[in-house]
Amino acid sequence: MKKKILRVCLMLVILCGGILLTNGSVQAKTQNYYTKGKTLVVTGQLRNGTHIKNAKKIKKIIVKDNIKILPTKPFKGCINVKTLEVPGKLIFVDDFLGEVYDNDNYENFPITVKTVKFTTQLSDKPMYKFYLTHKFIVSKKDKKYRSYKGSIYTKNGKKFVAMPSECKILKIRKGCKIVNVVGFSYESYNEESCSDDPDYYILTCCKKLKKVIIPSTVKSYYTSDSNFKDYMREAINDVAYRAKYVIKNKNISCEGMEALYEVLEDRIFKIFKKQIKKQGDFYIFNNNILVGYDGCQLVVTIPKGIKYAMKNSLSVMKESSYSIIRAVKLPKGFKDKKSKIWRGHSYYSEWYNQDKIVLSNYYHSVPSSHGVGYKYNTFCTFEYCKHYYGKTIQIISDIDGIIIFSTDVPVRVTDKNNNIVERDLDGSYTVYVNKGDAINVQLPDKVKDDEFICLKDFNGIEN
Repeated sequence: MKKKILRVCLMLVILCGGILLTNGSVQAKTQNYYTKGKTLVVTGQLRNGTHIKNAKKIKKIIVKDNIKILPTKPFKGCINVKTLEVPGKLIFVDDFLGEVYDNDNYENFPITVKTVKFTTQLSDKPMYKFYLTHKFIVSKKDKKYRSYKGSIYTKNGKKFVAMPSECKILKIRKGCKIVNVVGFSYESYNEESCSDDPDYYILTCCKKLKKVIIPSTVKSYYTSDSNFKDYMREAINDVAYRAKYVIKNKNISCEGMEALYEVLEDRIFKIFKKQIKKQGDFYIFNNNILVGYDGCQLVVTIPKGIKYAMKNSLSVMKESSYSIIRAVKLPKGFKDKKSKIWRGHSYYSEWYNQDKIVLSNYYHSVPSSHGVGYKYNTFCTFEYCKHYYGKTIQIISDIDGIIIFSTDVPVRVTDKNNNIVERDLDGSYTVYVNKGDAINVQLPDKVKDDEFICLKDFNGIEN
């Protein structure tokens, strides 16, 4: 009788153990994870080929604090996850072989979740970039960072660090004094369309941002520091660029304007239209910061009273305005480095406002495989400012054959017999010439926004 009872008890233990294993509450030693109800708990390293059973039923994932790196592939089936609890220094990679991984091969966690909760100290690297989420919760034990309404700030709340990727309206907390603009314009590896052109894509995380509200307490902006310098954007983020900005404190330093320009580009002239005044060819912010220039002078004299200049302020309006400069004169009291706005060299000033273009001065003859001399020029662009509108330029041919060139705007081109040469659909003109012939190019009387007119892409083919 006792033996029967013992056998029954043993069978019950085995049966219960099987049920527990089926429910996933008992962890196999080799798989480094287990499920408990709708929660997946990762206790150790996972291989790239790890298959998580019933992945679609999982609502929450907990990664233990000892884990530093995980592959993304095992989690791609967990499409209904709402919450992640992860260490602050956890890194995801696309390919993972266990012991070997590429430090630069970071990846997003593959699923968009409602909340990411960091259970340990955040890394100084911007780990927020690796999560697609509506909300961040920083560990209360974190000594450097904190969370406020889903976004990340420094511990004292005075510096904004980053918003979650799915944020639509970013409202910086009152009391914040410094904003890292990378925190709302950062890019990541998920590909999202940010343009009306469906074939154009930009890698970005803040893909839903519609509005940014910055309180009057914010007095400073920056784009990088020792913690974030390796993670700067390589391109303008179109989503952040197109968002609506409410900036309540318009008293911004030169460095702050530079940081905002990294995201907003020419939109700063609209957002700060009351603070940016035009004085001649110069755009001046708050009476003493140079932020733009659209002139056409070879020698540029910066106005009196200018103390600072936004980086590259002589080129932000028109690249041509900068490319022709031969010298810059600074006013007394200018406190910035001259190299911020001009580096002491001129790229194209010798090709600027030329009344007569003698092509032999610029061409190089290259024999073709057919024995026909092909003359070409790949670097000369002849530019004309508003003072040359309506004038006629002469182009002197140095070959018997064909001259081809193009323009940004339509011009009137005539050959040596005064016959009009039609403009092709690609903006180019093709003229049959003899050596020494003069091609006449009459520039238009007016161009939108006083833009420079360019004659470029010259090619010459000999008969």
